[in-house]
Amino acid sequence: MLMASASPAIQTPHFVEQQRALRVVIFSDAAPERNGVGAYYHDLIAHLEDQIGHGELICPDSSTHGWRGWLRFPLPGDATQEIALPPVSRIVRHVIQFKPHAIVIATPGPYGLLGLGLGKHLGTRILIGFHTRYERLTGLYWNRLFNAASRSYFGACNRLLFRHGAVVLANSEDMAEVARREGAREVEVVGTPLSREFLKTPPAVLGGELTRVLFAGRLAAEKNVQAVLEAAKLLPSLEFCIAGHGPLHGVIVDHARTLPNLRYLGWLSRAGLRTALDSADLLVLPSHEEAFGTIALEGLARGRNVLVSVGCGILGWPSLERGLFRIREGEHLASAIQRLVSLDYGLRNEKARLGRQAAVQLNGRTLQRWVDILGRA
Repeated sequence: MLMASASPAIQTPHFVEQQRALRVVIFSDAAPERNGVGAYYHDLIAHLEDQIGHGELICPDSSTHGWRGWLRFPLPGDATQEIALPPVSRIVRHVIQFKPHAIVIATPGPYGLLGLGLGKHLGTRILIGFHTRYERLTGLYWNRLFNAASRSYFGACNRLLFRHGAVVLANSEDMAEVARREGAREVEVVGTPLSREFLKTPPAVLGGELTRVLFAGRLAAEKNVQAVLEAAKLLPSLEFCIAGHGPLHGVIVDHARTLPNLRYLGWLSRAGLRTALDSADLLVLPSHEEAFGTIALEGLARGRNVLVSVGCGILGWPSLERGLFRIREGEHLASAIQRLVSLDYGLRNEKARLGRQAAVQLNGRTLQRWVDILGRA
């Protein structure tokens, strides 16, 4: 599938001067580096520092200018995640003084909706990031009544954001189609940035034999972590590592106690994740539902073999697909891993090289696309 794209802005001296003066605020309900959305905007802001005047991320994290929510609620069915209410007056005063040229809304929660209200009040250009189908995940955790209410909430929030956003920025063509159906006026497909640390540090050489398998991500039903546990049981000669946190944490800990070839690494910092990736031969992402799959992109960037399910949106990017292995329809994860174990090392190494190259190139194109879009403010 070809990804939608627009021609980059012509880099005239006047355009570059305007770009260097740009002030951008991003509103997100996801704390930096805690999930795919949090990592996306944390990495984006870091890269934009060299491209625009100033960028700022406002999210529920105590390290960001005291924007930590004054009241926090655990999500029903998943106490490992929280919804925070933002310190409204403090944020409003700061943003008014900051006078942003553009406001980016990353999530449809309290922080995102506050950013929308501020953007409308200030007459600032509003950009909407569309990265996750939250309404598709609610049925995995909540009862029928709360599930219905949550789907209605996310649907209404998405339509509200799409109606007021000058541009909706989706991370796959499938997500872009959803945004168009829900009334977005202009939709563009934009890639996912990578952490500078994942790019500038040379990756470890891929092992000659495939013996170490890593899963990293939220320990939740939609990630199909159960398939990783089953694979560890069926393939005792391989070492499996699981990193992350989530509602299935207790299940993972119990299995790690009984399976000698399974280690639970806990939640990892980005530096710790990079080390875990470099120590693995294969990263697996067998998700039932995955709008993109940032961890798969990070695995490619570190020169690893990466095996993903057909439910992962990253497969919609042709340049990246060439570096990925795919779990076939109806194929068990353990069978897919065995298939890769039997492959010639030269083939696996070439696949890793192509994946690393594609990830680095996509990162460059993604940053340029963001700069071009922000430059229209």
